[in-house]
Amino acid sequence: MRTLYFLVLILLLPGCDDVEAENRQEAGTVQTPSDFPQGLEAIPQDYFQQATQQGTLVELYYDTYESRTYAQKTKRLRKRAIVYLPHGYNSSQKYNVFYLMHGGWGNETSSFGTPQQPSFFKNVIDNAIESGKVEPLIIVCPTYNNESPEDSGNFSLALELNRNYHNELVNDLIPAAESAYSTYTESITQEDLKKSRNHRGFGGFSMGSVATWRTFQNCLNYFRFFLPMSCGTSLDDENIFAAAKNHSQSDYFVLVVTGTNDFAYSYDNGRVAKMRNSTYFTELNDEHTGNFAYLVKEGYSHDGRASMEYTYNGLQWFRQTAPSTAIEHVSGNNALFGVYPNPTTDRVSISGEFESLTLLNINGLQIYKTTENDFSLENLPNAIYLLNIKGKGGKTVVKKIIKK
Repeated sequence: MRTLYFLVLILLLPGCDDVEAENRQEAGTVQTPSDFPQGLEAIPQDYFQQATQQGTLVELYYDTYESRTYAQKTKRLRKRAIVYLPHGYNSSQKYNVFYLMHGGWGNETSSFGTPQQPSFFKNVIDNAIESGKVEPLIIVCPTYNNESPEDSGNFSLALELNRNYHNELVNDLIPAAESAYSTYTESITQEDLKKSRNHRGFGGFSMGSVATWRTFQNCLNYFRFFLPMSCGTSLDDENIFAAAKNHSQSDYFVLVVTGTNDFAYSYDNGRVAKMRNSTYFTELNDEHTGNFAYLVKEGYSHDGRASMEYTYNGLQWFRQTAPSTAIEHVSGNNALFGVYPNPTTDRVSISGEFESLTLLNINGLQIYKTTENDFSLENLPNAIYLLNIKGKGGKTVVKKIIKK
C-alpha cells in the first residue's frame, strides 16, 4: 500500500433518543435514524478559524507494555495521548468518547496538535460542536508507535503494531482515559467498559483504517461505531468480519469512506463487495435500515484534505448511530410528551400534561424555566438543547431539541 497520510479516528457514539427502543431491537434487524447526513459535506472555510466556544487539549500519560511482547509484560512503556475536551466540559455530565489515532509518519499530536500549538483541525471540531453539527464529545488521540517515534514510518512494522494494538487499547488506554474523564462507563472494569460500548467508537484514514478494522476484529465488545477511511491494502476480511458472529447486526455500525482518485478506491470497493455478500452486514438503504454505509467522494485523493473531511463527516454520522449525550431519561411512559416541530427555527410546542419545562444547554446549564406549553428559541444560537419536562405525578423526561 502506498501510504501517504494516515489518520486513525476513534469514536464516541451519538444518535438515538430512546435507549429502551435500542435494546428492544431484534437480532438481525437494524433500525437507524432517518436524519443521516446526505453525502459528504465539505468543511466550511470559516470552520478553520478559531471558534467562539473553544474546546481544550490536555496531555494524558499512561503506562503500557511493548507491543510485540505484550502478553509477557516484560517491558514497560510510558506513553502519551492528546485528549480533546469540548467547550464547557463538566465532569458531572457523561460524554460519548471518540478515539482518534494518527496514521503513518505521525504520532499522537498529528490530528489536534498540542495544548501549546493546537492544529487547524481542532478549530474545525470546535466550530462543528458550536454549530450543533457534532455533539460535545471527548476525543482521545493516542499513538501506535511502540519503542520509537519513527515506528509509524515503517509500513510492515505499522501493520504489525496495529494488529497488536488492541491489547494496549483495551487494557491500558481506555481505562486511563475513562477514569480521568467523564464518559458513560460506571467504572473501568472490563464488564462496565463493555456495557458502555454504545457510547464509544473508533476509525481512521489509510493505515488508520487498518487499525479500525483490527479494532473491529478484536474489540467489538467495547465499541459500536467504526469509521475505516481509504484502506489501501488487502486484509483478511473474512476473519475480521467473523468477529461479529456472536453479535446481532444492530450491535454495530461501520461507515466506509474513500475518494474516486484515491489508490485505496479499488481496495475499498473490493472490501465493500464482500460486506454486501456477508451475513454480518446490511447496507444502509432508502428506508434507513442497515448497519453499514459506503460513501465515495468524487475527485478526492489520498491526502490530508480527504482525511479531515471524512473525519468531520464521520463524527456527524457518529451522532446518528448510537445514544447521544441528549438521551431521553424516563421515569414513566416516554410517549406522554411530544415536542414539535423538532428541529425548529423558532417556536416549539409541548403536548401532554406537565408541571414545568426547563430548557438547558448541552452542558446542562439552565437557560430558562416556564409552565407554558410553547416558547421561542428565536434569540438563541443554532445548537442542540435539552428540555427537561416535569410531568404530573413525578414523571420526568429529557428531550433533545435542535435549533436550526
